[in-house]
Amino acid sequence: MRITPCPPVGELTFPEIPEFQSSVLPSGAELHVLRREGADLCMLTIVVPGGAPEAGSPAVSALRSVLLREGTAAYSGERIADLLDYNGAWLKQSDNSHFTVVTVYCLSSRLDVILPLLRDIVFNPTFPESAFLTRREALAKSIEISHKDVDFRSKCLSDAMIMGSGHPMAVTDTAESIRAISRGEIIDFHNRITSPAHIRIILAGGVTPEIAAKVAETFSSISDAPSGSGLLNIVPFSPAPAGTYRSATLPGATQSAVNIVLPAVDRSHPHYLPLRLAVKALGGYFGSRLMTNIREEKGLTYGISASLLGMLDGAYIQISADTDNSSVGALVEEVRHEMEYLAENPPQGEELLRFRRAMGSNLASLLETPYSVADYLASMLISGIRPGYFARQVDILRGLTPDDIAAMARKYLRPELLSTAVAGDNLPASV
Repeated sequence: MRITPCPPVGELTFPEIPEFQSSVLPSGAELHVLRREGADLCMLTIVVPGGAPEAGSPAVSALRSVLLREGTAAYSGERIADLLDYNGAWLKQSDNSHFTVVTVYCLSSRLDVILPLLRDIVFNPTFPESAFLTRREALAKSIEISHKDVDFRSKCLSDAMIMGSGHPMAVTDTAESIRAISRGEIIDFHNRITSPAHIRIILAGGVTPEIAAKVAETFSSISDAPSGSGLLNIVPFSPAPAGTYRSATLPGATQSAVNIVLPAVDRSHPHYLPLRLAVKALGGYFGSRLMTNIREEKGLTYGISASLLGMLDGAYIQISADTDNSSVGALVEEVRHEMEYLAENPPQGEELLRFRRAMGSNLASLLETPYSVADYLASMLISGIRPGYFARQVDILRGLTPDDIAAMARKYLRPELLSTAVAGDNLPASV
């Protein structure tokens, strides 16, 4: 039994997000540098144009990303692996909505060895035939499995509903379409989108002036790189009518995946950040309304979440959960109820205090290390977020009132606006 009183919980303080030293190199590439005195590790991220919408297929974009490290004009795949391993470096690649991101972590003292390799990976990959065939077949088999997964199928349906069935980001590959992709398609996609003039470089951690100068020199003049356009294929979302219900039956599925979507204002709108907090209060943290009611009280799911997703093409609200096949209708009805209840009875008192602390902790974690700050900058570049976004989040959170949450819920979280996608077995005809 505790005999001493609990220590008081103070309000979170938010330092300003550190400023990067930014410049444009002679090649046209942007360089953003964040130094941390005393750090031994550095992180170098390169944001390259080109994702699924630009490739015309999620699989083409994914294959381009994963094959970057399989061989270049100067390095074989085996040599790349050996160099990374010998120098204690870790490399990762990912393809996002409209960009591919390549990141390497290594000791600051070893970056000069890794830089020529990294430049070749980004600008001169050869996409070797044997590696291409192996990766293509692995991706095809992965998609075969995904098409039997209720979460994947439900997400495909909801993407088509909120983005538009013909939207480039709503394209769904099949195993057959993946196996029909040629190596030439990967090469063509890479060459027509990649150019030194359109990349963004982020360097963070133990960065000395000499290291920053070496990075600038490495990416300032790249005569052997492709001269792609860097143009992004941005298509505004075209949502299905409110109230749309689509389902996919997977015989034998033991549970159903439910995705509820609503259109939302984009990141440039003044309501975006207040709406984001209202969505978080609804289902964005463990103590949210949806978790408290649908998980804790009703036992309809192990977890349910709500998110506001802002992209270059548009924005939408998504509410996701898995539930028993027989509980789909009840779960959707409880979501509708909580949306209405949030507008009528927003968090206040102790609930509002807990919510603000949870959201404040999330924001504070972005500033924990120079590497997390660099990740945040990369996400800003990918999502088209303007400078000052972090400070605006802090200001809005500090001044958040119950009326603010209620106003956003009344305007945007209206049950009649939602559309629902479900994948499972023995599904209802409507919800």
